[in-house]
Amino acid sequence: MCKQLLVLLIALAPFSGASAFSLVYTVDNNPLADCKDCPVALPLSRFPECPVEQRARLAVFLGGEEISSQLDDLNADGIPDEIAFLMDIRKGVPAEIELRTVSQKAVFPKEVHAQMFIKGPVGDGFRPICAEGKHYGIKPVTEQSFLPADKSFNLMHHHGVAFESSLMAYRIYFDKRQTVDVYAKKTPRLELAESLWYPNDDQLAAGFGDDVLRVGNSIGVGSVRAYDGERLVKMDRFRKRTQRILAQGNIRTVCEVELSGWQLPNDTVDIRVRYTLYARHRDVLCEVFLSHAVPNLVTGVMKISDGDVFTDGTLLGSWGTDWPVNDTVKYPKETIGIAVYVPELYAASYVSDSDNHLICLAPSDYLRFYLTAVSQKENNPPAVTMSSFWTYISDWRRRLHSMGY
Repeated sequence: MCKQLLVLLIALAPFSGASAFSLVYTVDNNPLADCKDCPVALPLSRFPECPVEQRARLAVFLGGEEISSQLDDLNADGIPDEIAFLMDIRKGVPAEIELRTVSQKAVFPKEVHAQMFIKGPVGDGFRPICAEGKHYGIKPVTEQSFLPADKSFNLMHHHGVAFESSLMAYRIYFDKRQTVDVYAKKTPRLELAESLWYPNDDQLAAGFGDDVLRVGNSIGVGSVRAYDGERLVKMDRFRKRTQRILAQGNIRTVCEVELSGWQLPNDTVDIRVRYTLYARHRDVLCEVFLSHAVPNLVTGVMKISDGDVFTDGTLLGSWGTDWPVNDTVKYPKETIGIAVYVPELYAASYVSDSDNHLICLAPSDYLRFYLTAVSQKENNPPAVTMSSFWTYISDWRRRLHSMGY
């Protein structure tokens, strides 16, 4: 991914009038490789030439044509602070992007989705659902907090926030694990609004995807935990636990998990992990914000049954076949590859335990890494064998690194 690429590598030519505003960017970054559907996020605070009151009217133009873009208010102050879009960038070939105010933005297809539901009795905003053999009501929320005594895992439908592109879906457990789980698509499309993570028999027969990874107490893929030298530390001593959907639109979803007053053996810290998934992407940008730097934080990938692992400093991959859920009669085993890439600046060392392959994160109040997954449930997966998956994730890291990550 290429978040904020244009902010770092542009020439700026502004024009403004009484009722219109325009910024033209010339991209001349000379990347090491071509990048298709490269994610770009422009922080609007960098451009004081654009009046705050006009930000909500901003659109992105390429070659004179408006392209799909998304305005996000990430700090919840009621004012858009970033505009995100996708563009193809060719090695050594400059391109001009125009940021322009319009009276009415064009309508583009919605290519991502995020959802979070709290459970409750049917009625008063709670619609009925049957999932995991149980009947109950669900109501959509965009932010939810729980105290230590609350049974947060069981109070949320599909146990926490879930988000998807057409290629892959993920959910984050709302409990002491905060584990990232994987839902794979047979056919590229958005499904969670219909399947709600648990497709019924008719949806399965119609070719819906499904959960493909049984994470248990592992790190799953790309979760953030503490490590005591022998095992992962449970995130069960805290003041408040929160999940939120910060943004979703036609270009990206931005979801966060936050732990306030997290008590470690010799410290107390606030930690917020942000997961950003762009349209036409299966990989996720993961950012960690801490009130202060702490040692012994890790991310990584779980061991998948008797599968194999790829380790190469900043890259971890896990490949294997296992039951995706506890029901081994209705559901077959799934073969999946999962990986994380931690840029060298944020990677300290490699460790492993009985369940996980882990990269220790360098102590800092800000960290960044990436996760991805490939499933053999997909009709046309980008890797079909263990060796081809190692090649795929090595190329994935190379593409990210070529864009400055």
